[in-house]
Amino acid sequence: MSVTITIGGLAGSGKTTVSKLIVDQMGLRYVSMGSLFRQMADRRQMSLSDFGAYAEQHPEVDKEIDRKQSEIVGNEGVVLDSRLGGWLAHRKKTRTLKVWLRAETECRVQRIAGRDGLSYEETLAGIRARELSETKRYRAFYDIDLSDLRCYDLVVDTTHLEPGAIARAISTLASAFQ
Repeated sequence: MSVTITIGGLAGSGKTTVSKLIVDQMGLRYVSMGSLFRQMADRRQMSLSDFGAYAEQHPEVDKEIDRKQSEIVGNEGVVLDSRLGGWLAHRKKTRTLKVWLRAETECRVQRIAGRDGLSYEETLAGIRARELSETKRYRAFYDIDLSDLRCYDLVVDTTHLEPGAIARAISTLASAFQ
């Protein structure tokens, strides 16, 4: 299949789950920028929150991620799991189906806490720290406000929807998108 899909959203919105289901349904290649960020944090033995704060002072972190994303955006047969992928595709004017997933904060916290075995409070604090850091970095480095969703072709609230149904709907849209 010759489509490129970006799946964006805040932590816990379902990006990875939905992306992997789409990959399975459509036979596309999966690339996760969040995994790259986690690997970079792990190499420095830092938590995601601490690494986000570090990245605020070290633009080379985002530049490395951007370089890799820019190589991917516009390639055919890819699902890119990335908060900024939709905006990068929009700015590059590539033929890409750009999807943003959102969910209520409480839902996102519960998903992450359950997945990572953390308390609700600990997870909420981590999410807030990451989002504050990302807001600062994305505005400073890219002039992007993640609450501005106008570049996306589809915005889905995943709070009460089953991931398989969301993936099937995106796959159907992607097939028509070509």
